[in-house]
Amino acid sequence: MRRPERQLLDTQPRENSKSEFDSLLSWIDLAAHKWLPAVARHTMTLSDALANATTTLTEQQSTADARRLLLFPLAHHGIPQLTAGLFHQLIDACCEARRADARVLIAGLPVGRNERPAGAARTVDRIAELFRAFGWDVESAGDISALDGLGHHFATRARTTAYTRRAIDLPDLLAASACDAVETDWIYLADSVAPGRHLHGLSCTAPFGRLHTPGKPFAPPPQAAKRAPAGADQLWSAGLTLGLTDKVGIGWQWHEHLQAEVRAQLGPLWKKLMTAELTCHYGIRGEEPRRVTISGPLRDTAILPLFGAPRVSAATETLIATAAAIRPTTLVVDDVTPRIFYADYAADEIRNTYAAVAKAHGCQSAFLSGIEPADLASRIKTMLDLFTVGDLIEASPPGRANRSRGTFTGYDAIHLAAMAVACTYHADAALAAQAHNVPALQVITRRDGHAAIISRSGPPGAFNDHELRLEPIWLSKPFRGYP
Repeated sequence: MRRPERQLLDTQPRENSKSEFDSLLSWIDLAAHKWLPAVARHTMTLSDALANATTTLTEQQSTADARRLLLFPLAHHGIPQLTAGLFHQLIDACCEARRADARVLIAGLPVGRNERPAGAARTVDRIAELFRAFGWDVESAGDISALDGLGHHFATRARTTAYTRRAIDLPDLLAASACDAVETDWIYLADSVAPGRHLHGLSCTAPFGRLHTPGKPFAPPPQAAKRAPAGADQLWSAGLTLGLTDKVGIGWQWHEHLQAEVRAQLGPLWKKLMTAELTCHYGIRGEEPRRVTISGPLRDTAILPLFGAPRVSAATETLIATAAAIRPTTLVVDDVTPRIFYADYAADEIRNTYAAVAKAHGCQSAFLSGIEPADLASRIKTMLDLFTVGDLIEASPPGRANRSRGTFTGYDAIHLAAMAVACTYHADAALAAQAHNVPALQVITRRDGHAAIISRSGPPGAFNDHELRLEPIWLSKPFRGYP
């Protein structure tokens, strides 16, 4: 059954509803900073999960077999090295393995086009040796090309690979083949490794986040950064996996204290890695092509749901331009929940920014803050009653639910519900999103029937620079940008 069309108002909350709006923000803030139950049934609604959420963390029992290997794929273009992000991810993998009474196996994953220099495998050995010297149970597989039986497993898997996205398909194929060779189905999704056709069939564990200060693993997040749990905070994530905190996020006043504790535990190891020239500031860049994919029934209009960050990124502006070139588009911006996760959120200025960007691309704009607070709260709670923990898992990055410590927070539930409100701005419209957000759109729309989705991937760029893939029915009506 399709939900009825609801009209959003492009206005600020009225003065007489300001107290209701503040109450809504307080409710979202309180709910967002809790942990959802670690053992929640997939059929439990998000409302029930929030009702049973806690401010302190309960670890999820690991499903790993005793002493099973956790493969850590270290993707590289020549010499394997650790960025600040990879350093934190390897520490996190060690902690996840330790909680499962398992061990970590680092494997060099050559994904570059150039010939590998001599000594690449030895570099992986040196990283593992230093980690062991500091008490972490880490082994080295060297370069995966040296693994016994890799060629057989690689060839077997390669026969079924379409190989249309090098940045995803190659690491996916190599990492899955390495898992076969070392006889494990447990893999940590380190930077530059994402589940494609092969890793989706394995047990994947996702990291907390992929945003870190280059070369500075103990730096606090910038004052203007999005706060945890909505944003990646390397100190909070490190403190959480090390057991130094069990809170959802951490107040700014505690960052200095947490920084000192994390540095005390991990600083000497990082210093040794730097001295041995096993670190680098920047990791490898993905080579995923610019691509636009259109699926589902023909639609005359499109909705682009957005999280109202203070700055419109180049990738977001490319997505806006792409959707606008295909169909008349309305930007529906969640400018409510972001107010909780930024130190200084200038709501009026941000609304004006999104309205101006929308106008520049010939789009309309609407904002969740334009809904009466009581109505907005009702819509969010309706979505929380509709969606389940299983839906949240499907909508989230792969491997998130497999973590033993630090899985889902109240923010994850609230964010899914708020985006669902934005997606139901009006009926019979296509939904536009970056490709990595498509699983969430599919969860949001599947109860309404067959949805139309416009997705974009690859680096920012002009619409004409994108490869276009679409169902033939969309050719029956000209694109908006090409009459």
